[in-house]
Amino acid sequence: MNGIIGHLVITGGFFCLTTKFYKEPVGERKAELEHFWTDVDTPVVEAAGQDEVDRQQRSMLGKLILVFGALVITMVLIPNILGTHGLPILWRGSAYRGCLLLRSAKATPALNLQTQ
Repeated sequence: MNGIIGHLVITGGFFCLTTKFYKEPVGERKAELEHFWTDVDTPVVEAAGQDEVDRQQRSMLGKLILVFGALVITMVLIPNILGTHGLPILWRGSAYRGCLLLRSAKATPALNLQTQ
C-alpha cells in the first residue's frame, strides 16, 4: 500500500510541477504545430476505387488467416497436458476471424455518402 501511495505522490507531484515550467512554443515550432492541427482537422477523403482495393485486401487476409487457423487447429493432434485443453478453443477463434474477414470482403453495392 505504501508503494502505491508513494507512486501517486511522486508521479502526481512531478506531473503538477511540470506544468509550472511549460512554455508556449514560439516561432517555427508554433507554425509547425498549427500546421499539424490543421492537418488533423482536415477530413480524409478516399480516392475512387479504394473500397475495391480494401475489399481485395480483406479477402486475401481472410484466406491467409483461414490457412493459418487450419494449421494451428491441427496442433490438436499434438499430445498435451490436461491443463491446456482449452487452448484449441482459442485456436478456432483465429480461424473464425478469417471467416469474418472473408464475409466482410464480399462485394456489396457502394454507399452514396454525402460529405458536408
